[in-house]
Amino acid sequence: MVGELIRRMTDALFTPGYTGFQGFIWATVALVATFTVLAWVRTRILAGISEQGAGELRRLAGESLLEIPLARLEAMHTGDLLSRLTNDTGLIRYYLYFDLFWFIAAPLAGILSLIYVFYLDWALTLATLGMMPILIFLSTKASRPVEKLSGRLQDNLAALSSSTQD
Repeated sequence: MVGELIRRMTDALFTPGYTGFQGFIWATVALVATFTVLAWVRTRILAGISEQGAGELRRLAGESLLEIPLARLEAMHTGDLLSRLTNDTGLIRYYLYFDLFWFIAAPLAGILSLIYVFYLDWALTLATLGMMPILIFLSTKASRPVEKLSGRLQDNLAALSSSTQD
């Protein structure tokens, strides 16, 4: 969407006698404002989800700690247990906040991009998609010698590192 707007703005800028350039400026401002609001909403929703998930995890962990027999609880290091709980909760909050968005946004962006390039030029898109398996196959074949050299280089560096440590 942004690329299409920039393309049209550039075309309008270099078209002699075109007077509608100001409309594209306003469209750009509206698009930036919309993206800003959407980013804010996304942050609020994902932060809420991650905080609720972490809070529920803490509550469940606290309840299960209360049910542990006292003899077993005394044998455990409570600092270690709390540290693990804090780290695990932090990891879950991180993944819910950052990775959940990309889990949804990346496939959606791919699908929307594919629809857009079909809209621009369906024949060129089909030709490009048809060539992709061939290019992937060729790049895989071409990278095999590099992988072998890279493996040998890693082995040599490991040998050098172990000999310098000794």
